[in-house]
Amino acid sequence: MNEVRYFPAITVPVPKERIYKRLGFRRDRTKLDAASRLEIDRVIDDAVSMIQLRGVARKTAIVGNDGTRTELGSGHTITSAKLAAFLSGAEEALLMGATAGRDVITAIDEETGRGAMTRAVVYDAAASEMVDDALDWLCTYFNRELSRECRLVTKRRFSAGYGDFALEEQRYIHAFLHMDKLDVHINENHILIPEKSVTAVTGVWLKEGGSEKK
Repeated sequence: MNEVRYFPAITVPVPKERIYKRLGFRRDRTKLDAASRLEIDRVIDDAVSMIQLRGVARKTAIVGNDGTRTELGSGHTITSAKLAAFLSGAEEALLMGATAGRDVITAIDEETGRGAMTRAVVYDAAASEMVDDALDWLCTYFNRELSRECRLVTKRRFSAGYGDFALEEQRYIHAFLHMDKLDVHINENHILIPEKSVTAVTGVWLKEGGSEKK
């Protein structure tokens, strides 16, 4: 069984353009004066100062894939045709989790509570984009390791709750990764707490001719 790998401090570039896009701004359609842009940039910077990206990942063998069910070496079987199709040909699955931490969620709640909705929405957008980038960071990290074995993962990934990949599977992933050690818990509805915590699954493939399979 592969060990759980914890990453207590993940640093990623601030994806300001994607944050603006998540906020609904479109470069070719949205007019924003310099003062407003400066103010939003300041709020994004505030959010970034509170976001504490942490991650965890663990590989497990894929011992069966019949196109509908993926049987993991850990003994767990996931029933999802879409996930099985995605993992077709993969030797292993890489299960990942990441969180933006509690401070930014507390700030979102506080700003919402006092009616400062713009700040709350910007905080939310920044945390959403950056925790997604933390998963990209994990994929890049493992790719560096796996390249020495002529294997790779891609940045494409599946998350529980998408398509026929049941949200209930997030409970298994949470336990498999021991995400409680990141201060990430899961409630009775299979939702991770704090918000802006995510899980995902990708595969580990052999390189074919030096290029990505997927």
